[in-house]
Amino acid sequence: MSESDAPAADWYPDPSGRFQFRYWDGEAWTGHVSTDGKTDWDPPGDGDAEQADDAAASDAGADDSAWAPAADDAEPAAEVSAEGDGATPVEQVAADSTPAEAAADDQATIGEDEPGDTNLVANRRAGVAQDVEAWLDEVAGQVAPRLSRISPEWTAQPQAEAARACAYGLLVGHLARLHPHMKAELGQVAEAHPSFTTLQAGARLETLEQIAADPERAAAWLGPLIGTEDTDRVRTLFD
Repeated sequence: MSESDAPAADWYPDPSGRFQFRYWDGEAWTGHVSTDGKTDWDPPGDGDAEQADDAAASDAGADDSAWAPAADDAEPAAEVSAEGDGATPVEQVAADSTPAEAAADDQATIGEDEPGDTNLVANRRAGVAQDVEAWLDEVAGQVAPRLSRISPEWTAQPQAEAARACAYGLLVGHLARLHPHMKAELGQVAEAHPSFTTLQAGARLETLEQIAADPERAAAWLGPLIGTEDTDRVRTLFD
C-alpha cells in the first residue's frame, strides 16, 4: 500500500474484533481502542501481525501495512456510529480524520454575534450566572498556554482547533471532580459546547470527568491532536 493510498488517520472498526473501534494513525494500527465510548489500551498482538502477514502474502508486493482499513471502503467511526449502534466514542471528537471539516462544522453552528472560540461559545450558551461565566472564561483562556506547555508546536498541528476544544473539555471534567458543588453549571457548559454534540446528551460532563480522571485515556484522546501522547506530559494540563 503506497503512502498516498493509505486511509487517513482516524478511528475505524477494530479489525481484530476485540473492540468496537481501533485508531489507525495513517500508517499502522495503534493500541488505542474504544467500545461504546470507553477507551482502552490494547496493543496489536501476534495474531494481528499474522493476519497482516497473511494479507500481505495474498497480495503480491503488499507490505506490512496490509492489515490496514481498505482505502476504498474504510468507514471512520463517525460514519459507522452515525448509523445508530450506540453513542459516538468521546475520543472521536478529537480524532476526526478531516479536522478542517470538523472545524467548519463547529463554525457553521456559531452565530455572527458569538465569539470565534467554541469554548467561549459554550460558556455563553450555558446560561450560567455572570460570575461563573467569567470564571469559565478564565479557564478557557488558560487552554492555549497549558497546551503550549505540553507541546510547544501544538498550534502547527492540523487539528489544533479540535485540540483546543478537547483540552477545555478535559479541564471542565477535572474541575467537576475538584468542585462537585459546581457540577450543575459545568454540566450546562458541557451540554452547550458545539464540539461535544456527538457525546451522549445528558451525560457529557460525566464522560469528560471519566476521561480527565484517567491519564491514559486523557492522553489517548488529546495526544494525537497535539503531537504527543506522553501520558505524563498530557497530565500537566491539570497542573
